[in-house]
Amino acid sequence: MSALTPEILKQLAAEFPEDRVHLKPGVMNKDHTSAMMLSYLQHTDVAQRLDDTVSSWEFRQVESVGDGKSVTIVGELTINGVTRTNAGIGGDYKEAYSDCIKRCAMLFGIGRYLYDQEKAWVPYDEKTMKYQTYMVSDLKDLKEGKSMKPQNKSSKKKPEKPTQDQINLCNKILKSHVFTDDDRIKFKAAVGKADRKKMMKLIDNLTATVKKRKDAEKDDSEPKQKSEEKDFFTEFNDLAAEFSQQSRLPEMTDVLKGKFGTNIASKIEEKHRDKVLEELRGML
Repeated sequence: MSALTPEILKQLAAEFPEDRVHLKPGVMNKDHTSAMMLSYLQHTDVAQRLDDTVSSWEFRQVESVGDGKSVTIVGELTINGVTRTNAGIGGDYKEAYSDCIKRCAMLFGIGRYLYDQEKAWVPYDEKTMKYQTYMVSDLKDLKEGKSMKPQNKSSKKKPEKPTQDQINLCNKILKSHVFTDDDRIKFKAAVGKADRKKMMKLIDNLTATVKKRKDAEKDDSEPKQKSEEKDFFTEFNDLAAEFSQQSRLPEMTDVLKGKFGTNIASKIEEKHRDKVLEELRGML
């Protein structure tokens, strides 16, 4: 029986405070003078929502592929024994990893309401806005074009102190066995100097470091996969990336679970692998 009760799902899907929801320009008009602002969450806020709401959760990378220009990661998030799979895309490993966590969490309702919000078009000037950080609370000023002035309030804001939740999360990550005492001293010194924005980046770096070192430990302890298995996992990952780009991962997941009992490549029996690839190719 699933431990994901209606009450837990409701708490996971709850809206975030406006000062935790970020904005970034998405689609632009032809001459790049107007942009549609998209809402998004930092993956650290998603992790904090999970910590605050459920007793047990774990994110695991299933596959990853890169072409030199972008990285795609397929991962699975397990909450109280329930696992859901999605893929994230980014310009580098860290960005794709964070995106994958957020997309998996969205399948449990975290931040899903942001996809349903009305998209706002605002005046856009790349010179003054490209490197600014905006929150949903800035939307009124953005619509009025105030953010296009070099002396806008965003550039005058004093750095905010890290939240206690951020500090607690840093300390929790640093308890991982992958860090040495020297690592902990160095990172704790960085925590003492960081403002809220830098703390977000620090937490991202810590999370990526833990993942990278654990993967290295796994590679050292496990034998190399056979070339036939590599071919299967490579093609499976490429197909998963195509489904992700078409926003069809849930469809792929349902078909694999219905016909083969699992949507996780490593759990698919060897005798079914050719049929799985054939099925996925036929769906695209």
